[in-house]
Amino acid sequence: MWNEIPERMIDQIAKNSELSRKQRELSRKGDTMEQIIEGWVVKSDDPFNDLDEIYLVDRKDGEIRDEDEGRQLHMLIPEALKKLGFDYSIAEDHEEIDLADTYIADNIKIQIYASENYNSLDEMKKKTIFASLGLLEFSDSWFGYSEFTIDAINTVTFKLGGHDLLQLLEQHEGRYVYLIVDQMNI
Repeated sequence: MWNEIPERMIDQIAKNSELSRKQRELSRKGDTMEQIIEGWVVKSDDPFNDLDEIYLVDRKDGEIRDEDEGRQLHMLIPEALKKLGFDYSIAEDHEEIDLADTYIADNIKIQIYASENYNSLDEMKKKTIFASLGLLEFSDSWFGYSEFTIDAINTVTFKLGGHDLLQLLEQHEGRYVYLIVDQMNI
């Protein structure tokens, strides 16, 4: 498996391992690092607004509005990882314009809870649809005519321990989900 990961990603894993030592110190002091992302799963069908990107919005109507900017999966997951202390590496072909992000993080725990209706997290914990830990791979990329006419940025990869979480979330379109991201202190 390691021979399939580019050298720059291996360097990132090493850097993130150093961060995880710092996070273990925080955890010993009782500080929680868990990140909770929640909302109704909506997949964009707008070719000019992140086509096929998953949004987690605060309404059940299935519509994506201007106020939902920032609720795209390609923005929520990197934000949660940054709060956990993980850095990202920029895809080599877009370094100069800082567009595409790739995250590789080990010892990540993700739990996903889904329901047809909104419920509190405690109630939703009875409806686990996914719980696993392992190596997290997350990347997004842009598409358009050129770097100057970008139509959208989309999540390309969202996997944990080989499980395709992007596909899992797409299957729960129209449901309310809690996505909990945390780092395991091993």
